[in-house]
Amino acid sequence: MDLIFKPSGGQNLIFRPAALPRVYPPATAQAVTVEVFIRGANEAPSANRSIGFFAPGQEASTEYTPATDTNAIFSTISYSAYGKKSVSNHEDALQATLIHQRETNAPVIAQVGQSTAEQITLVASGFTKFAHKRKVRIASVADMSDAIEQIEDAGDERLPEVFYIERTLAGGGTHASTPIVFSGNPSPGEEIIVGGKTYTYSASDNSFDNVLVGATLPATLANLRDHINRDTEAALCAAASNGADTLTLTASAVGASGNDIPLSDNSAVTTISPFAGGSGGSLSQTIYVRVSHSAGGAYGAESAAQDFTFASAGNTGGSSGDGDPFGGKKYSADDL
Repeated sequence: MDLIFKPSGGQNLIFRPAALPRVYPPATAQAVTVEVFIRGANEAPSANRSIGFFAPGQEASTEYTPATDTNAIFSTISYSAYGKKSVSNHEDALQATLIHQRETNAPVIAQVGQSTAEQITLVASGFTKFAHKRKVRIASVADMSDAIEQIEDAGDERLPEVFYIERTLAGGGTHASTPIVFSGNPSPGEEIIVGGKTYTYSASDNSFDNVLVGATLPATLANLRDHINRDTEAALCAAASNGADTLTLTASAVGASGNDIPLSDNSAVTTISPFAGGSGGSLSQTIYVRVSHSAGGAYGAESAAQDFTFASAGNTGGSSGDGDPFGGKKYSADDL
């Protein structure tokens, strides 16, 4: 780039500083009164608010409770016995900054209940009602060297004690399944156990754990299918009719854990095989978590790194805890 100098062809306007800094002569008299001011660190000196007039060396206190942590700036202007000020402008007053931080302690973190393949529930304690920001760091190693960081800002609300770590299950696996083949209607009183739940065939009752034996085998299979599918205790698998004499059970979760679903019966008319074919899916995963809080200023100390474990795709092998639930917030571990 070239710089070219040439006549302007007209009059020039020259701008230069005209104001001089304020100059104060050396003090020749002792101060007899000091006025003390306070303002937030995010405010200009013109926002100074007078706390009062005090004698040199006098101790005083004032209330300072901002909604969010903000450092306080104290400044002073001295007066001589003749009423002469030490400075005429607040910008020139002596000042000192007081660090204002209400969140300093490390919180205590505990797990709530049993983890699942997709979620770990945690509860935090040991933070104040003023905290409205939570920093959660999640890592796959104890030294937190690969930690991902997520921040919750509750705004004007109080942070919930309970929060959640979540992950998305990997795809690509297969569901375990097995057929139950019937050669005829089972007899009342005979039993079948699916996923730890016992069903008893009945001649007249189709409620609770009783399965009504129908006039035909397809009617009986439909009753058994409906019991399995609506029973939360047998939610490890789903049942579907497959022809007039077969009921096929399929594990709800992807993965090899479905191969271990309990299945047995004592009927002479059924042919039962163990669940098989389940593979892939997400395995159990241990993560490390550290948490800290802020009331608007700096974050306080972090909790110690604690390990928690997601269950496998079949909801087995996860960690558990006895923390008390209250409220809730979710964080993601998908980027690990």
